[in-house]
Parts: sequence; structure tokens; C-alpha cells
Amino acid sequence: MRLRYIVLALACIAPGAAGAAEKLPSFPKRTLYDDAKSSLIALGFKPADMTSVKGRCLDDQDTRCAHYPEIEICYPTGKAQCQLLWTTPSGKVIEIETTEDLKVIGSKCRANCS
Repeated sequence: MRLRYIVLALACIAPGAAGAAEKLPSFPKRTLYDDAKSSLIALGFKPADMTSVKGRCLDDQDTRCAHYPEIEICYPTGKAQCQLLWTTPSGKVIEIETTEDLKVIGSKCRANCS
């Protein structure tokens, strides 16, 4: 099943030499974040190290931040969504948004997008 996600993510990246336009990776709704993470790593993306950001997990009992250094923030209330940051091979910073149980619900470019 993981191969399916890797193939899907590969299809979202424009082929060609360095400098070719990159597309944001997309995953089927509710893809497990660990599967998406494996796909991103296979594509040459690098997880951001957000461990120095204070207040990443607003609930001290939240273990997600210790397990995923790329988490920018996890909200303890409401939908309890998390935002995880990655750098593309060309230097764009993308955000992967997940549900409380770390299932992907979206992605967007956050920096160096043009």
C-alpha cells in the first residue's frame, strides 16, 4: 500500500531537470501521515526541524511533538489539527496539515513558492 502513495506522490512532481516547476504533493484524504512522510522522503523532501519552536504542542501531555520534529504546531482543542513543515528539493517550504490522529487533510506552500 505504501508503494501506491509513493507512486501517487511521484506523479504530482513535474518530471525533468532541476529547476522544473514543482507541484505540491497531494495525498488521498485521510492518508496516514507516516505513509505520506515515507513518500516525501522518497521524493527527496526534507522534514523541517521545528524542535526549537516554543509551544509547538500546547498540551504538555501531547507526545506527537517528541515523535515528529517537523511539527510546527498541534492544537489541543477543537479539531486538534497539526501542521508539519517540509522543504522540497528546490527549497520551497510546504505545510502538511493533519487531523488529531495524524491523517493528512491537506498541503500548501508556505515559503519560496514562486
